[in-house]
Amino acid sequence: MASEYLKYLNRDVKPEGPPPELTPKEKRRNWWYYHWKIVAVVCIIVLAGVSMLLHNLGITEPIPDYQIAYVGSTRLPDETVEALTDFFQERGEDASGDGKVTVILTQYVFYKDTDAYDYAQLTLSASAALDSDIATQTSYFFLMDNPAGVAGDYQLLADAEGKLPPEGDHSWEDRVVPLSDVMENVPSEASGLYLARRGFYDEEHTVKYKDACDELWETIVAGKAQ
Repeated sequence: MASEYLKYLNRDVKPEGPPPELTPKEKRRNWWYYHWKIVAVVCIIVLAGVSMLLHNLGITEPIPDYQIAYVGSTRLPDETVEALTDFFQERGEDASGDGKVTVILTQYVFYKDTDAYDYAQLTLSASAALDSDIATQTSYFFLMDNPAGVAGDYQLLADAEGKLPPEGDHSWEDRVVPLSDVMENVPSEASGLYLARRGFYDEEHTVKYKDACDELWETIVAGKAQ
């Protein structure tokens, strides 16, 4: 028994030759087998980074054809906002040429109960945001529950010809139209709103797609919407 064991230990072991060289296809397959998870993770990270970059640059965001500023004392519900934007969208055109009509309504809420700290802060933020909207010529259309206040504070409501009022003229009656006069089935939360458009000091400082906005305004106030 021992001799057999010694024979086994002292056996003539011939080293095996080198493994056959893999073909290029086999090498690629072997590499992917051990590394595909790493590649997948890297791809996910890269795609997420690109998506975030495009989003931050606004490249993936829809290009607004029409922008509306709502200036009121209460926030409009989402359903009301959707109904209002649909109203404009159905009557507008694809001014940007991106294949769709996009309407954005921004709410600037000036709460009446400014004695409460939270409401006072929100109202202050809304005021600053509206100032920025006006300065950057963002919104063309204005929806208001208090047009007299907007006309008095900002003096930007355009007349029938689209012009700004003279200095010191805070009138508004002939510069607005009740929303209920031009929109059927107005949501109850918007039934008391007035629609107006803003004026501009010169043609170099206007909203984007102003011609399309002018045309939509004329369509709405003339009752031509189908």
